[in-house]
Amino acid sequence: MDYNQNPLIFVFAYPAKEFKSSFLQKMGIYLEVGRLLHCIAISTAGLSTYFFNFFLNAYINGNTIELAIFGYMFLHAATIPIFAELDAFSRFQNYKLMKDLIYRYGFRVRFIKTFRYTKCQREAALFAARDLGYKSQILEYFKACGYKWYHVLPDFIWSHPKYLLTKSFWSNTFFAKTYHPKYFIT
Repeated sequence: MDYNQNPLIFVFAYPAKEFKSSFLQKMGIYLEVGRLLHCIAISTAGLSTYFFNFFLNAYINGNTIELAIFGYMFLHAATIPIFAELDAFSRFQNYKLMKDLIYRYGFRVRFIKTFRYTKCQREAALFAARDLGYKSQILEYFKACGYKWYHVLPDFIWSHPKYLLTKSFWSNTFFAKTYHPKYFIT
């Protein structure tokens, strides 16, 4: 692969031994990989402040029905950004792992297969493949699996909804272990 032809590939895919990445580049990749999740976090944080304003007005006026309704809506909207950011961090770990796997072994379906079950995992794998020049292959694979742009919910929601209550779901989705890349700084 010729890193000199495409400057984006140079910035995002050059091996760590030869290129030192800055904090801003890492943050840019982190924001790009979890862009949907970051948008969800920002919008629901704004929504929670909106509901909190109504909650305070209900508290000041002593209206207990509105207090209960807007208190529930505020608490619900205030927890979504936390989970969205935990998910974004986990997807960033998936991105780093996938990038190392693709760099070391090339495009292999058996590696990509483990990251196809959610929209966010597919995007993390897609960004890692794009950085290394395998974007078209991974898009073909996802298309062959039947995924379209509107497949946002995870596959297991319909087939195994009880999976949401398992420890493996919570540890893989929100509490993924930090992956330290072997070939790249980011």
